[in-house]
Amino acid sequence: MKYKFVASNLHFDTSKLKKLKHKEILGVFIIDFDDSNREQIYNDIINALLPRDIILGNDINVLGNDGFVYIVNERGVSNPRKIPLYFPRVLAFNITRGKKNSKSAKYIKSALKEHAKTEHISKPSLSEYKKGEFFDKENGLCFSYRVRPAKDKNKPVVLFYHGAGCIGKENFKQLYEFGVVRKKFSELDCTVILPQAPCISHSENSVARRYTDSVKKLVDRISAETEADKSRIYVFGTSFGGFCTWYSAWKNPDYFACAMPVMGCFWEAVLSDKYDLAKMKDVPMWVAHSSDDDNVVVESDDKCVARLKELGADIKYTRWDKYGHKMCNKFYRKENWIDWMFSQSLKNRKN
Repeated sequence: MKYKFVASNLHFDTSKLKKLKHKEILGVFIIDFDDSNREQIYNDIINALLPRDIILGNDINVLGNDGFVYIVNERGVSNPRKIPLYFPRVLAFNITRGKKNSKSAKYIKSALKEHAKTEHISKPSLSEYKKGEFFDKENGLCFSYRVRPAKDKNKPVVLFYHGAGCIGKENFKQLYEFGVVRKKFSELDCTVILPQAPCISHSENSVARRYTDSVKKLVDRISAETEADKSRIYVFGTSFGGFCTWYSAWKNPDYFACAMPVMGCFWEAVLSDKYDLAKMKDVPMWVAHSSDDDNVVVESDDKCVARLKELGADIKYTRWDKYGHKMCNKFYRKENWIDWMFSQSLKNRKN
């Protein structure tokens, strides 16, 4: 069997990758190999990959010449997927992602030069969900956001993290994705914050980590300006937003009154001992995922939920076996998560 390993150069230490025989198309690397040299190529790819990025453990995804996805690791090759994935589609996805990340990186560098202050919020526009930009030199990021301030003081704050398809800086896509739950908040007096991630990476010390840290600073600023109830700050997100929700709840367990990651995962907690889930056992959580999700693996949520239950955490788990990576739409419409969310408060936590 012949295989192709395809990924953006953003995932690699390019100095190590130069040792490999590869093709490059617009910032995307393509490595061809077969069963005869699988072990050597696999070791070279693992050494060149940035830590904990597009791999889960020591597995790498490759495309077989039969059009199916295969997993390669130290034990050999396996084929867990039944649906073929065509090479042109994979190549186009990586090229698009690489261009978007490169464009966002240039924008961030340019925008931060224009603002001497460590933090700066641009003047928002006049609309229900006001536009704004947040500039954070400490984390080396700037990103767009939308906010709908509460009408009265001492009201809850809701933070929503969007999925990977909404990454960018046009400040609209995250509002569009939020549309599926927007009506649920229309009659609730609360502050709603919708940041838009400028780019994506799940690796250690990555943009995603700095982004969630930066978003917390934005929430701090807006909460102070709206004189919100800081004991009722809620966070939830879909897919990539589920990754951000897991990390935010773990990083700031005494900040968020509850967390609801939908179709996300917390890989680091499964792969690394330093991510001690006991740290977040007092955070009420509602986790939602589907076993047939072929985009974000469900195993991480299974393991994290099981571990948190062992620790006595207040955690709900909606685990379906249908709808795949679109189960979020059914979940948001079917389950009564909004009442659960707004019943949570840091004041109710056990001492």
